[in-house]
Amino acid sequence: MTLPNWPFHETDPADLPQGVVTPGQLGETLQNPSAEKFRNLAAGRFPGQVDDDLAGNPANVNGPLGTVVNQFAAFTEDVATADPADIQSPEDLRTRVNGFFGLRPVLQMLIFTPLSYLLAWIVDGNPDDYDTLEEIQDNLIPALIRLPLRILAQLIGGIPIVGDAVEDALAGWLKDTNETAVDAAETVVSVGTQVTYFQQVISVRSGRPLHETGPDRTACVSFPFSEMNLSMPTISIGGGSHTVDITGNTGYADGPDNHRHSGSTLNASAPNHVHTTTLSTNPPVVNATASYAPWASVIIDSATERKVLGWMAYKSGTVSTFHVDVFQQEPDGSVGPVIYSSPDLAGELVTSIAWMQHLMDGASVIADIDDVVDVQFRMTGTGTVHIAGVNFPYATPITGMRPYSPGSGRNPSTTPVPEGLTTAQRDDMYGGPTPFVGIGLDVGQTSIPVVIVDDFNRSSFGPEYKTFGNIKIENGRVKHTTSGLSTNSGAAMRVQSLNSDYFDVGFDLWLDGDVDEYQIAGAGGRCTSSLSAGIWLTANKNGVYIQTGSYSSRTTQSTVPAPGSGRYTLRPRRSEDDTHYIYEVFYGDPNTTEPIADWADTTGIVPDGIGHRRVAVVVNGAAFYPSGELDNFVARDITV
Repeated sequence: MTLPNWPFHETDPADLPQGVVTPGQLGETLQNPSAEKFRNLAAGRFPGQVDDDLAGNPANVNGPLGTVVNQFAAFTEDVATADPADIQSPEDLRTRVNGFFGLRPVLQMLIFTPLSYLLAWIVDGNPDDYDTLEEIQDNLIPALIRLPLRILAQLIGGIPIVGDAVEDALAGWLKDTNETAVDAAETVVSVGTQVTYFQQVISVRSGRPLHETGPDRTACVSFPFSEMNLSMPTISIGGGSHTVDITGNTGYADGPDNHRHSGSTLNASAPNHVHTTTLSTNPPVVNATASYAPWASVIIDSATERKVLGWMAYKSGTVSTFHVDVFQQEPDGSVGPVIYSSPDLAGELVTSIAWMQHLMDGASVIADIDDVVDVQFRMTGTGTVHIAGVNFPYATPITGMRPYSPGSGRNPSTTPVPEGLTTAQRDDMYGGPTPFVGIGLDVGQTSIPVVIVDDFNRSSFGPEYKTFGNIKIENGRVKHTTSGLSTNSGAAMRVQSLNSDYFDVGFDLWLDGDVDEYQIAGAGGRCTSSLSAGIWLTANKNGVYIQTGSYSSRTTQSTVPAPGSGRYTLRPRRSEDDTHYIYEVFYGDPNTTEPIADWADTTGIVPDGIGHRRVAVVVNGAAFYPSGELDNFVARDITV
């Protein structure tokens, strides 16, 4: 560009913006179409920083950027000096521009050389091995996709890679970071660090804070979640020292004669002291029993379809059945027919507090703003279902301002699910105890595939597991405690349940030692919350076993010789006629190897569905009879 009104005689040309020319330079700038002029202009227009990077100075025809500038300058010079009769349309430029875009030096310098060096760095190879576009395309794209794996591996240690040439090279590089080459090939999670698998993430924009709704921010709730806030575990109460001063007569003596003393004085000092009170850190609960079904009223704040129920609960004693029922309250306070009754959820309950979510199958809450939805929790059995909730004060209600309380309850023993309740019947149910329950939108939160990964790099199982019998973590592996005079089983069940009937469970297994000395170790799926039923994959030096039943009394359904220590996986699939499940066992990578064993459950020994989706690890042993050892446990839903 030019600046015609600029005082050129008083201005240093070096102070002008890049690309600005003075009137005296216009002739050379506009009338000289030579390649040299284009190169010089390009050198003046690019910032000086490019001289110090890989691109190089644009005036240097031996550098990458200079090569491009030089070729384009030659193209423009060719066009500018051509006979105008030879250039009548854009098609006439095609043969001239091909010389620029088809030049081998440009490809060699700008494509082949840098990309071949990049590819060689990723796979630890030789740049000379990649000298065609086809080779770079076939190898570099997969390598770039997996490039973060190498960076991650540099940080946390071995990750098993199997597959194409790039992955094979990466797996070879990783072998040095693991204990043995077998570990690098067969271990599915890194050893030496706690591994977290990031599952699908649902982004919810509801405007509701977590302290109001709990984890499901799409939910309308019976009361703000923060009402259940817990006190500090201990409180220390201190007081200053004080004196005691008593004067006057003593009391009368008991005998042998009746008398008392006067003029007595007691003067004492009590030192300063502190009392410490330990408070419970368990969440407050509302109890459901066979004779009491607590209700929660939820006021809807937006008109939409709602399908997901959420609450926290645990059980104690024998809970035979557990159901959740949903009703809609009428404007006069009465209740119409049930909208939805859940299947039996007793199998989903555990003995420690846990979140529970349930998707209403085939039904929805279709409510407008300020509509009231009632949720009933009912159970049968001699035990108790403890549902997180609070006890609100309840006084004589304000007539007509229904619901009178967010909490209520009834006796379900005679009529578990009422066909309806009159206004008077419903009014008699109100009280203070209120379960926390949310009614949310279905944004996929109940169907996200669950992935459970554990490398057991700690000293105990922790709150994510419920343990049964004699089982422990030692030196980063799960094993039997070697307790008891006779062999017995121990198990650790993951509190979190899978979401699907299609899954796999896998683990690394060590079977070192004498054949007669080492007992089984393995894992199970389709387990109940009490581990009273499930499908189990176990192994020792004598064989690999598919077993069914409770963790402590398993029935062997299939046996094959054990291929040795390594990675084992159990995976169910439906039969071709879709009448039963076939359970397959894999040794090594289940995605690239054939099953080493299978068992067809033609009679439905192993139940599936809700209440049968927990996973666990299991061991067997006794004093002087240690179990095998397992590590790197993975259980996951499989999308089919």
